[in-house]
Amino acid sequence: MEAKPRLTRLERFGMRHLRTASKSTDDTLHVLTADEQRSLRRIQRIAVLRAALAGALSAGFSGAAAAVGTELRLQNLEYWLLVGSVTAVSSILEIGFLYFDGLRATREMAAHAGLAIDPEQGEAELALSLCRAALELPSPPENSLAVNPHREVSKFNLIVASLLYKAKVALTSFILKALLRRALGRAVVRSAFEFVAVPVTALWNAMVAHWVLGEARLRIIGPSAAFELAAWASAEEELRPYLADAVACVIVKARGVHPNIEHLARCLLGAAVPEPNLGDATLFIARLRELSPSAHVQVLRTLCAAAIIDGRLSRRERRLLSAVFGAVGRQVPWATLEELRRHMVHGDGLRADLLETLGGRFEPLLATK
Repeated sequence: MEAKPRLTRLERFGMRHLRTASKSTDDTLHVLTADEQRSLRRIQRIAVLRAALAGALSAGFSGAAAAVGTELRLQNLEYWLLVGSVTAVSSILEIGFLYFDGLRATREMAAHAGLAIDPEQGEAELALSLCRAALELPSPPENSLAVNPHREVSKFNLIVASLLYKAKVALTSFILKALLRRALGRAVVRSAFEFVAVPVTALWNAMVAHWVLGEARLRIIGPSAAFELAAWASAEEELRPYLADAVACVIVKARGVHPNIEHLARCLLGAAVPEPNLGDATLFIARLRELSPSAHVQVLRTLCAAAIIDGRLSRRERRLLSAVFGAVGRQVPWATLEELRRHMVHGDGLRADLLETLGGRFEPLLATK
């Protein structure tokens, strides 16, 4: 039996919230209707506005404290104790609100999409995936193919990326303040600079909330999209090792394991035992050259499905696709892939008729030169 993942305290909080509040009468995964798409986008827009307002209020309180400190002519120690205390309290309240509101918006989106996210009723994996999206937590590197998604990333780069991410708002605000000080010199009092953080924090919160809830929406349709893409990329039993390698190479180039790609791997491979050396693009290309042209099409379809199912086509993934397609003398159908990706990101789903239409344009582009 597969061991249950150990959850952090924050993940347990999110799961409890989803379990107690996210109930629906229909747990069928389906293509979103036009009304459902509008509802999800409306929920997302309102949550983005709330996040922006929370950021503006938090930064505004800090600016007000700075203005009071300047007006009272406090010494440096007293000034920073006042500003630091107010900033700490307002930041804690802001972060708490953003976490809670992200979970609430995600719950509402799931309900409007017709999903019952209840960990006690066999939906623990989907609930945890949505919980991590709402709380802006990364997906764990463990996956069913036993591939290390960080095999091409140095530990130093991982640490630097993490630190920069955590300091994003502070760095943005600091840089903007420095530029204003240089431009305005002594013409503006010290307290006025603290209010620069108000629009910066509001804008950043809005951008992050938009991304977070867009990701949650993508994960809501992930299982059904994986089923449709797996049917579109179906292949013979003997090609399963090549399909697994194609998915593994995308995981390595994406440098992460998106829940949707896990759904795709299960749909394509079932409970297949992972093979060694998966995810090495050089070995994958060498093995692919040994197959017939008809087999190439099936494996390349899987590669394309894995590349777009997380809603992105990164530069590293694009280079992978170009190298693999070029190695077997074929062209990458970029326009078709972008159309498939856009439909997924916009919540249109991947209906069988849509895939058939796009597949009709996909095949000629795969014709051997």
